[in-house]
Amino acid sequence: MDDDYQMEDDYGPRVLWGRVVLFVIAALLFLFLGRCTAGGGVPSAQFASEQARVAALASENAALQQQLDVAEARQAEGGGGSGGGGGGGQSREPTEDAEATEEPVEQEGLTYTIQLGDTLAGIAEEFYGDATQYEIIAEANDIDSSTPLREGDELIIPPEQ
Repeated sequence: MDDDYQMEDDYGPRVLWGRVVLFVIAALLFLFLGRCTAGGGVPSAQFASEQARVAALASENAALQQQLDVAEARQAEGGGGSGGGGGGGQSREPTEDAEATEEPVEQEGLTYTIQLGDTLAGIAEEFYGDATQYEIIAEANDIDSSTPLREGDELIIPPEQ
């Protein structure tokens, strides 16, 4: 009976090929599914254009912040000035800076340097006492009433008609 329990067969290390094949198939399946579901990213041309847009917006933001800082400084120094709250149709007194930038121009009127927040209606109110007279200033400067005013540009203020 002792012979029945002793087996002479060598059961050394055997490779279970069925499990190896199953593991390889599972790995390939996961690789394939990962590739199919992964985002491919953005085309490089689109990425570059978006980077340029971000850079442009950042520089615009910096310029606007600088204008805001200048306006706040003017308001703090002058006790009001043109302010950053818009100039719409609000009347305001000419400041010393505005008076210093007004110069007579050969019988054509005065010149006025545009300040932050100025509008044609606000400038007309300042010089003529009537905001509806902005068309006189627009006509004298060959601009449309919808043309944006840029800080530092000069306008000719003709005599009131």
